[in-house]
Amino acid sequence: MSSALEVPEAGQLVRVRGQQWVVSGVRESHQPVDELAASRLPGRTLVQLTSVSDDDLGEELTLVWEVEPGREVLPATRLPQVTGDAWDDPQTLGAFLDAVRWGTVASADSRTLQAPFRSGARIEEYQLEPVARALAMPRVNLLIADDVGLGKTIEAGLVIQEMLLRHRARRVLIVCPASLTLKWREEMAGKFGLDFTILDAAALRELRRSHGLEANPFAVHPRTVISLQWLRSPRVQRLLDEVLTPEARHPGYFDLLVVDEAHHCAPPVPAGQRRIAQDSKQTQAVRRAGDYAQHRLFLSATPHNGYSESWQALLAMLDPQRFARGVDPDQETVRQVMVRRLKDNIRDANGNPRFPGRANRAIEVAYTDDEKDGHRLVEELANLRRQSPGPDVAYTSDLITLLLKKRLFSAPAAFAITLDGYLDSHGTGGRPRAQHNEQADLPLWLQEAMEWDAEPDDDEPGSDGERELLDRVADLTPPESPMERELLGQLSAWASRHGERADSKARALVEELTRICKPDGRWNDERSSCSPSTKPP
Repeated sequence: MSSALEVPEAGQLVRVRGQQWVVSGVRESHQPVDELAASRLPGRTLVQLTSVSDDDLGEELTLVWEVEPGREVLPATRLPQVTGDAWDDPQTLGAFLDAVRWGTVASADSRTLQAPFRSGARIEEYQLEPVARALAMPRVNLLIADDVGLGKTIEAGLVIQEMLLRHRARRVLIVCPASLTLKWREEMAGKFGLDFTILDAAALRELRRSHGLEANPFAVHPRTVISLQWLRSPRVQRLLDEVLTPEARHPGYFDLLVVDEAHHCAPPVPAGQRRIAQDSKQTQAVRRAGDYAQHRLFLSATPHNGYSESWQALLAMLDPQRFARGVDPDQETVRQVMVRRLKDNIRDANGNPRFPGRANRAIEVAYTDDEKDGHRLVEELANLRRQSPGPDVAYTSDLITLLLKKRLFSAPAAFAITLDGYLDSHGTGGRPRAQHNEQADLPLWLQEAMEWDAEPDDDEPGSDGERELLDRVADLTPPESPMERELLGQLSAWASRHGERADSKARALVEELTRICKPDGRWNDERSSCSPSTKPP
C-alpha cells in the first residue's frame, strides 16, 4: 500500500508538516464508505500526533490523515535513498564522519564542552568554570555566587545548554523575581537559542484557550520561567499539586531547577530576642520545587545574609544530602558546591585586573525646609505609635515607620502612594476599617510580613505586596489617637503639595549625571566610570 493510502497505527513514527511525530491515537469514522463519498466528506481518519522534534518535544497535533499534504508513515529502520548523482566526494564524507565522531565524543566526555560553541554570547574564560564543575557532578547541585557584573546569567545559560545537549535534562524551570522574568526569556532566546515560556496569569489563560480548561502549564511547557511571587501563590501551588505526585519525586519531575537571586529564598530571621529563621512562603515554594528536581542551580551575589541558620537552610535546599539546618556546614564541602569569584579576583593573562576599580563618592544634598518638615512629621508619628501598649503594636509600628521613611527618602511621589495606601487600610481613606484582632498570632504574621521588601515587585509603592502588608497591620493595631490622626492629616497635605515634584536629592543626582554624561552640553559615548575629581573628556 502506498504512503498516500496507508493509515498509521498508534505508536508508529510519521512525518507531517516537515517534522516527525509519534501517533498517539487513531479514530476512524463509523459512517460507511459509500455514504462518505456521497457526502463528499474529506476523510474518515482522525489522527492524534505527539511531536518528537527537539524544539517542539511533546507538542500535540490532531489532523485528518487523508487530506494532509506530504504525510508519510516512516518505517522503523530505513536507509536514505541514494541516487546516482548524490554521492559526496571523499573530502565531504571525511568531514561528515569527523563531525559525527567529535559529536559522539563530546556527548560522552565530560571534559569537552559543547555549549560555548552553540551560544551567541561573548564568553569569557572564567565563565566556563561553573559549567565544567556542573558536568563533573553526577547530580548538579551548584551555587553560583559570583560578584555582580560577572555574568551569572551567562554562566547559568551555559549549564542549561550543556545539560540539554547531553540529554541530561529536558524539563527546566527558572525561578526569579518578577522583574527579571522577561530578561531571562530574552537572554535564553538571544544568546542560546532556547525558547522559554513565562508562566503568569496571561499565559495560563492563553493555555486554557488553546489546550482546554484542564491543561497544566507545568506539563505542557518543558522550559518555563516563573516569578517567585507567582510560584508561592495558592493558584500555582494547586497546579503543582497535579504534577508533583509521590511517583514523580524520584528521580524528579523537573530535570533542572534554576533559582535566581536565591538569597530571597533563604528563611528570614525576625527581629527580636529569638534569632530563629522562619520559613516564608517563597522558602516553602522553592523547597518544594527543589524536592522534585533532579538538578539544582542557585544564583546569588550575596548568598549569606549574616545569619548562620538562614545560610544553613539555603544550603539544605540546594543539596539536602550534604547539608542540614542546625548543622554548621563544612567549608570544604561548601567549596565543592559553590563558585565564588569577586571582580578583584579576575585577572587577564598578564596578571592585570580584568575590571577597573570603582571609586565611590558621596553627593552632598541640601534639603529644603519643606522637605525637612516631611521627615519631622514622620518622626513625630513614629514616636507616638511607639507609645502604644503591647509588643505586637510596637513592632508593627516600627515596621510601618521603616516603610514610610524608606519611601520618603526614595521620592515624594513614592511616599504619597504608600501613605495613601496606609490611610486607606486604616479606614482614613474612605474604606471601612477592619476589626482589630487582639489575639492575632504574631509569629505567623511575622513570617508573612518579613516578605514585604524581599523582592523588587513587592517593594514597589502601591504593589500588591505592600497593600497586603498594610491591610495586615491594620488588623493588628488599634485605632489612631486624635493626635496621630492630626499628624496623618498633616502628612497627607504635605504629600499632596510635594508628591508631584522632584526633591533635592533627585535634582542633585540629575546634575551629577549631566556633568558626567554631558560635559560640554552634548552626550558623550563614554560608558566607563570617570574619576570623581576630573571631568570626562
